[in-house]
Amino acid sequence: MLKLKNQNGDTIVEVLIVAVVLSVVIGSIYKIATASLQATQLTQERTYALKLAETQVERLKAVSVQKTSSSVFDATQGFCIKGDLSRADLPSGVPATSLEADAMSSSQYSTDCSEDPASSACASYCYLIGVTRTSSALPAPVGNSFNVSVRWYGPRGVKQQVQLAYKVYE
Repeated sequence: MLKLKNQNGDTIVEVLIVAVVLSVVIGSIYKIATASLQATQLTQERTYALKLAETQVERLKAVSVQKTSSSVFDATQGFCIKGDLSRADLPSGVPATSLEADAMSSSQYSTDCSEDPASSACASYCYLIGVTRTSSALPAPVGNSFNVSVRWYGPRGVKQQVQLAYKVYE
């Protein structure tokens, strides 16, 4: 075999090294972009959940102003306040202020205490809204402290929660 002088070219080893380096760079960029997208999605979901919790607090305020507290405030289990300021109880076994349940079934979302941003009866994903009285054994107004929680499954199916505390003064 004759060797030509000044023969230039890349060896297979050099080409493989370049391919590995490019793969690592492209993989890193993809991982960073995916993490950024998930962080953005979680921020949007958390903002929406916070608005739902604030809505419940505003409804608690409206109920206390109307002095119809006995129908709403005398709750022994988790509930939410509907748009007409009436109470809707959570199904039994649904923790309103914690994420103890490993899975939330569609039957738990079929109450007035859930909301789907797509307004499609929780076909995509759902926010479960719960209000619990934190000191129900105490007389009013001390006993009118509430925790408002909104739970949902965020990116990658990780359980998320936003919680606000509110005290009704009568």
